[in-house]
Order: sequence, then structure tokens, then C-alpha cells
Amino acid sequence: MADPTIPDPSTIPYGGNADHFSRLASIIPSMLYDYVLNPDGSSKFLYVGPKCREILELTEHELLADAGQFWALVLPEDMDRLKSEDSTANKERVSFSSDVRIRTQSGKVKWIQITSRPNSARPGELVIWSGFMLDISERKQAESALRRESEKNLAFLRNASDGIHILNSDARLIEASESFFQMLGYTREELIGKRVYDWDANFGEVELAEMFWGLFNKPEPSRFETRHRCKDGTILDVEVTSNSLTLDGRPVLFASSRDISERKQLEERIRQLAYLDPLTKLPNRSMLEDRLKQAKAGSNRTGKYGALMFLDLDNFKPLNDTWGHALGDLLLIEVANRIKATVREADTVARFGGDEFVVVLSELDTDETQSTSQAINVADKIRVCISEPYQLIHKEEGGAEVMIEHHCSVSIGMILFLGHEKTVGNLIKNADSAMYRAKNDSRNKIRISS
Repeated sequence: MADPTIPDPSTIPYGGNADHFSRLASIIPSMLYDYVLNPDGSSKFLYVGPKCREILELTEHELLADAGQFWALVLPEDMDRLKSEDSTANKERVSFSSDVRIRTQSGKVKWIQITSRPNSARPGELVIWSGFMLDISERKQAESALRRESEKNLAFLRNASDGIHILNSDARLIEASESFFQMLGYTREELIGKRVYDWDANFGEVELAEMFWGLFNKPEPSRFETRHRCKDGTILDVEVTSNSLTLDGRPVLFASSRDISERKQLEERIRQLAYLDPLTKLPNRSMLEDRLKQAKAGSNRTGKYGALMFLDLDNFKPLNDTWGHALGDLLLIEVANRIKATVREADTVARFGGDEFVVVLSELDTDETQSTSQAINVADKIRVCISEPYQLIHKEEGGAEVMIEHHCSVSIGMILFLGHEKTVGNLIKNADSAMYRAKNDSRNKIRISS
């Protein structure tokens, strides 16, 4: 039985020109429709545009005769959601839009966008809904492809071995690889949203801000070294490669941090091999010559004297011959530590070779007599501290440890210098000669080269 509240479709006005309206409906890409939702939940189309044949693969007559044929096309996974949205909108008389999937009679699955709005009605009357259905399958496929690509890129980003991280224009972290979080010891939740100042340990905030903006506005990639501060306070040496990009329409800085701590440690070991004595960690001859040149240049600039001391241990050979080189090495290390503790931090203590050491004092005085007095005072402090007994632990073959008390003294030769009056070689040679005079004068003495 026909529902008396549903008007005859032929009586529904469409601007007074049905032919004109039909032509428009056939041109637009959407399927226009009018329908009502009955109180029992059933629905009925009052008008269906000709695009129904292309979009739904159903004729106008089929849909007008039975609206259930449309509902039969909706995939079960989307059915409950669509009916709920349709029912809610009908009760509240508000517009709604929903994307659902249908399977046509040919077996093709399509994405359909359904948009409806209620026409005004008097209380108690059924609301006529006007709307359109649009095939959005291509858009959904594009979105799906984009989403898969984004997911792939995100998976690549998060699983990258390097510490990849992306910063916005406020220098805040918006995304990063898991390796970046692991590198710094933070969880994703702890670090996302933090600013680069929170983990960079190499630059001050003002300097870092200037550097960040320089990188952010630089069109070509940049590479530099800095240090990252981990959550536990550990400092890592890192090499950062950065590039300014546009992501989702926003400018970002794409950066990758690589931990180079091992490389830095290797470089430091190589530097030590080149310039430091491997046993005492004091400057070797190469670094000594460089430091002496610097001291001479400083003396020439300030007009203040400097002094070079050549030290040779007395009574060292018997220790080596009796207890072996291992114990002799322990003595050399202890002597080096005692000398360093006696002089200023700005002065240089170097191991020249064997049991010989060199001390360079700089910035003494502009007066030669005062400078000589100061240098002799330092030399005597070194002589006294080296003469103190040494408690050395000797490990025997069975593993037992024996405490050996050793006594030794030092013979010191010294020369003052001012500017570039004498070459590095001459200074060392003259101080060495003065040291041998101290040796010949019963040892444990200080002698000055004229």
C-alpha cells in the first residue's frame, strides 16, 4: 500500500523545467537523488538522476521501484555505519556525508561518496532528503597509494640505521628514526616536540639558533660535526648531514646524525702516537719542538724570558737491571706525574727519551736576574720532589706482588731564552750540556748554561 505521506514524484517541482533539469543531471558527474526515510527504517527514492547507470550500474526505474537494491550493493563492512549515520541525520535533521564501498552487479568494488541534506518540513511530516552520490574510487586509490608510500617512507625513516630526525621551523623534533631515539637514550614520547637545543651539547643557544636558521634557509645539503647530549648525560661526537625540504607543504630541516665517537677516539689515539709519549702521555719530541717555538714567539711578543730545563734521572739503570723494564716504566710514569704537579699548567713537560725529560717555562719576567731566580726555584722544587722515595709494586712470575722502595735523584741543566735569539736546537743542546755538568758534579745538581 502506498504511503499517503509520500508525494507522487511527478508532483515534485524541479524549477519548472524538467527537461532542463534532466539535461543538467546527465552532465554533472554525480548521481542526484531525492529520498525519504520511513519510520520503520525503510527508504524510498523519489527521484534518481541518470548517472545511476554509470555509478551504481542500476537504472532509474530499478531504484525508484526498490531502494533496497541500492542497500544490497553496500559492503557488509560499511553497512552498519552508513545506516547509523543515515538514521542519526534523519532524527536530528542535519546534513551528512559518508564514504562507503559498494559491489556492483558486475562484481566491481567502488568507493561512493554520499552527501545528503534535509529539506524543510512541517512537524510530523517526513523529511525529503536531497543529495548526490559520487564515484570517488580513483581518489581513494590515490589516497591509498599515497598512504602506502607514506607508510613505506615512515617505516624506512624509523628503521634507518643512522639517527635521522626532522625539525620544523621552530627547531622542534617532529619525527625521527628509532635509531635516533636509541642513540640519545630517550623514548619517542620524551623527545618528540623537544627543540634541538635540548640535546645539542656543542653550541650555545644563540649560536645554535643562528646556525639552525642558516641551515634551514640553505638550498644545498650541509655537513658538520657537533656533539649530542644523551639522556644519561653522556656526550656523543656526531657528524650531521642536513638538508632543507618541504614536507606536506611545510618547510622542514631533514637531518641525519651519525655517531663518530669511535672515529674521534681513533683520531685521538693517532694524535697521541704522533705527538705524545705512549708511556707517560707527555708531549714527545715533535710536540716539544712545537711548544718551544710557541714559547719563543710569546717571549718575543711580551719581552719576558723563558727557560728550558733538561732533566736526566740518576740511579735509574740499576732499577731496570735489577727488577726489569716494567718496574722502570712505573718509575718513569711516577716521575712524569711529579714534574707535572710541580710546574704551572701553561708550562710544558715532555719526555725526551729514556729517562730524560724536558721542561719549558714561559712568561717568567722581563728582568733576566729575576727570571733566572724564578727558574732555579722551579728547578729546585722538581729536584726535591723527584728525590722523594718511590713505592713501586713489582709483580713476580707467580702473581705475587712485592712493594719495592726506590730512591733516585735528578740532574738538571737549564738555559734562559728571550725571543728568537737562539734556535730550538741550540737551546736543547746547551741545556743538555749543562745537565751533563750537573752529572759530573756528583749528580742531583742544577747547572745553568751561559
